[in-house]
Amino acid sequence: MPRELPDLRRMFSLKVDVSGKPPTKWNSEDLKEEFSKFGEVGDVFIPRSKVSDRPCGYAFVRFLDERDGMEAVKKMNRAKYDGCIISVSKAQESSPHSSGVTNLSMG
Repeated sequence: MPRELPDLRRMFSLKVDVSGKPPTKWNSEDLKEEFSKFGEVGDVFIPRSKVSDRPCGYAFVRFLDERDGMEAVKKMNRAKYDGCIISVSKAQESSPHSSGVTNLSMG
């Protein structure tokens, strides 16, 4: 039976940025495990470069509860993750006419 897709509209989305090369543990499973310390994570999305097919230096972590997401922002923003400093902030919705895969902006 196929896995049911999460309803992203009901989730609280965070943007996680890393400066420079993404860390070794820059994958959905490891990010979900790290952020699950703050509450239930419903989805993790890591965009990939269209040129190299490698992970970009940012990801979206989506919480089921906004309070859990805000706690993650407080504790994880400017934290060290797998040897890299990450920035964590509330993701901003982009216009429905943007060219992105998701309705989240990168800023």
